[in-house]
Amino acid sequence: VRRVVCLEAASGRELWSRPYDLTGCGGTKLGIAYQDGRLLFFGHYSNHDEGPFNKGDLNWRRITVLQSESGSLLWSKPLNYRRRPTIVGDTIYIEPRRCDLATGEIQKRTHPITGESVDWEFLRPGHSCGIVTATPHNLFFRSYSGAIVDTERDTGLQLFGGVRPGCWNSMIPANGLLSMQESSAGCTCSYSLRTTVVLKNKPQKGLAEWAVFISQAATKPVKHLAINFGAPGDMRAKDGTVWFAYPRPKTTVGQGAFANYGVKFKLSEVGKPEVVQRDWRGKTVAGTDKPWIFTSALKGVTKLKVPLLEKDQTARYTVRLGFAPLVEAAGQVFDIKLQGRTVLESFDIAAAAGALGQAVTREFEGISVTGNLEIELVPTDKKAKLAPTLIHMLELNREQLRAAK
Repeated sequence: VRRVVCLEAASGRELWSRPYDLTGCGGTKLGIAYQDGRLLFFGHYSNHDEGPFNKGDLNWRRITVLQSESGSLLWSKPLNYRRRPTIVGDTIYIEPRRCDLATGEIQKRTHPITGESVDWEFLRPGHSCGIVTATPHNLFFRSYSGAIVDTERDTGLQLFGGVRPGCWNSMIPANGLLSMQESSAGCTCSYSLRTTVVLKNKPQKGLAEWAVFISQAATKPVKHLAINFGAPGDMRAKDGTVWFAYPRPKTTVGQGAFANYGVKFKLSEVGKPEVVQRDWRGKTVAGTDKPWIFTSALKGVTKLKVPLLEKDQTARYTVRLGFAPLVEAAGQVFDIKLQGRTVLESFDIAAAAGALGQAVTREFEGISVTGNLEIELVPTDKKAKLAPTLIHMLELNREQLRAAK
């Protein structure tokens, strides 16, 4: 139990004094902050806590909020957070989630695949003993190297490699700059850039940067799924759609339970698939306002199995496939099958793209799925050693969901 005392700044006169049970708010690491008429008590934690957190051993960590004028209790909740909370406007970031300043309720997001309301979350997958700093639009923290989360567009986790942020607070956003102070000298951690780095705010060229979307929620049943084949990372489009890279980004640099972070799914591809990539910056592709989708692809794949539903479910989907002549398209002719049925014969990428080499999409409605969607690209040239197939994108929209008979 602690006594909380409020003094008038000008005179030092006591305005109110109340005892409160602040168990779980940090003990000897008790922190206090003020925001919008509210006085917050929480733990000033900054330690290697991924192990206890994943075991559920931090459920006791609590935030208590008082009304600053009267000292009355507004709310007090155990919130299972890893590091010192960060307050931005009416939101408290309680790693790896965020809650409402007024109520302590966990804030939600719409899952980009299932459409369900799930906890908003971010992740610090790498080694770290620092806290989170923030602006109204971003979070900054150490995760081995520097980590950035765009909270405004909810794009995912981006890493700024080569620099070692400090063990407390060395990524400082202020006046349009992000200052990453040199923090590796005297430390046994080995980093290639032993220097201070300062980034300035400027208009984004193109759409955004590649990221890894963070969510531990279930990915089935699928309501909407957008896949960007061959992309180096995930990208949220201007319309809000999250385009997931496939193959999924390799995220083995995490530690402990976070050694393979990000949304995961497997398409069980058949053939001799090969990733093809080009830099999309400065590129224009006729027929699309998303050139980054059509500057990477999966080449040589003949079959994909897309997990969409649980075993007791069946649904109908609209299937959109996207193609472009990213590489030499001559001879890339194949049939397209969905669920074992041919829906398009002798599809010729070069002929469909025309002289402008434009992006081409083909849409198929009412595709019935139980469990998985099977997509086959069957070359018309049966003698080809490497299947002359190329696919850039797959987008699925659920039309109807029902229990299987």
